[in-house]
Amino acid sequence: MKNYFKENPELIEHIRQGIERECLRTLPDGQSSQAPHAKDLGSKLTHSHITTDYAENLVEYITDVHLKTDSLLEELEALHAFTVKNIAGE
Repeated sequence: MKNYFKENPELIEHIRQGIERECLRTLPDGQSSQAPHAKDLGSKLTHSHITTDYAENLVEYITDVHLKTDSLLEELEALHAFTVKNIAGE
């Protein structure tokens, strides 16, 4: 199958892609964070790309749909940077 796509790259040029990624907040010593989510991440179910409603230490990222992998990864990186900025010490 992978050779088929290598031989016919035009078939995958217009694939739309997105990422849903779950991460656990941890402390510097590797322990699971028990602190409430930072208020700057938004309250539960209010941020359009970050969900904090499942578990106290779980952060879920949901990107927009992209045609290019580069722009998809840039968005995911920006979501991570926003989170790191707002959860100092974890």
